[in-house]
Amino acid sequence: MKIGFDSRTLMVKGGSRTYAYNLIQEIMKEHKEIEIALFGGDKVQNYTPINPFPQNEFLRVIWENLSIIPYMKKEGIDVFHGLKNVAPYYNYSNTKTVITVHDITPLIFPSMLPLKAQMYWNIIKFNIKKADKIISVSNTTKNDLIKTLNIDKDKISVIYHGISEEFKIIPTVEKNRSVYLAKYGLNLPESSIVVLAVSTIHPRKNYLNLITAFNAVKEKSSIPVHLVIVGKVDNESYSKEVNHLIATNNLSNNVHLLGYVPDEELPALYNLADLFVYPSIYEGFGLPILEAQACGCPVITSNLSSMPEVAGNGAILVDPTNMEEITSAIYTLVLDSRLRKELIEKGMENCKKFSWEKCAEETLNVYAGVNNGK
Repeated sequence: MKIGFDSRTLMVKGGSRTYAYNLIQEIMKEHKEIEIALFGGDKVQNYTPINPFPQNEFLRVIWENLSIIPYMKKEGIDVFHGLKNVAPYYNYSNTKTVITVHDITPLIFPSMLPLKAQMYWNIIKFNIKKADKIISVSNTTKNDLIKTLNIDKDKISVIYHGISEEFKIIPTVEKNRSVYLAKYGLNLPESSIVVLAVSTIHPRKNYLNLITAFNAVKEKSSIPVHLVIVGKVDNESYSKEVNHLIATNNLSNNVHLLGYVPDEELPALYNLADLFVYPSIYEGFGLPILEAQACGCPVITSNLSSMPEVAGNGAILVDPTNMEEITSAIYTLVLDSRLRKELIEKGMENCKKFSWEKCAEETLNVYAGVNNGK
């Protein structure tokens, strides 16, 4: 069986890139009998992408739906896997199509996206519906697809992300905490509690409520607390609101915006943190929850969408629209080291349910099923 991957996903920072990279690597490592071909994105090992991807937005839609098809036919692709929400609608070859849908945020919260993105999603929703099989990264996303796009539930397979082995407890970080903190310009008192947040700066990530809640914790805590935010700006106007909130509350000494940090540095940051907060309004999966748990960092996350599904019983769940709940959860963990330890243990146990090996095996079963007409 020969699988074609839309490897453009490897060019985009974030959870979808992590998914694409680990899935392809796992298949190449453990399943030598599977032939692969990459289309339009980054090189993986000795595989060079076929049919380079145009950067023009209009040509993007043509590439996804038309230009790629002759190359699929020429390469003899049995199954084409769109790793992020899209595969060709018009398929003149005998190739079967599988699409992984990470979330359908643009269809549920269209006002959070620019008009161009809304228009694009109003096109590719037809691609999703036309696919031979859909992989959803959570039951939440599966239910959203059924409700929003009226897709048959039997057409959707839920396959969870894995957690990379780099995310683990690193004893040297704890032993050299001040050195690691200084690397990121965090010259904090030794007694400080570090609250970490990892996600793009976007309205959906709920940073205004998090910072407001953190400020309330800071005001009543006798222990110095610091909020460290890691993530690239994904919405300029929202970023300005975040910075304005920090400035008006005189939080510049306690809220630290690190911006984008390379994936390989994230395990150390999770290890540095005393607790991790992920109060997103909506997620299709929520990979940072698992990353924090695997690194022995207690988690507070939202009680909405996929986050309870991913976190299991290894997190405190809060209503992300309720600042009192967020404040109370953070303040409780700042004070209660025994509860932090309990959440660490439960989080580590929860992580055992997720692996890239399992993700790859279940994905290969999907390929085999569609290739055999099931």
